[in-house]
Amino acid sequence: MEYPLHDHTVTVSTCGRICFASKKINLSQVFAGQKVGVKEEGDGIWQVSFMNYEIGYFDLDTCRVEPVDNPFGPKVLTMSPV
Repeated sequence: MEYPLHDHTVTVSTCGRICFASKKINLSQVFAGQKVGVKEEGDGIWQVSFMNYEIGYFDLDTCRVEPVDNPFGPKVLTMSPV
């Protein structure tokens, strides 16, 4: 899998990390061996994607991915007031 709209395509290590800019970013062992896309969203903030899903964001200071809301969870629509 490639991520042409991202800045980088990175393979997740067996221990669940991505090596990026000489840093080891903790992601998850669930993604071990899989390729993820990484793109810069803003001033040192990077987005991690797997397939068509945004997994989370990280910066190079913390080296930790902060997850977004569950992209695989059920979609609940709000009810409009009557």
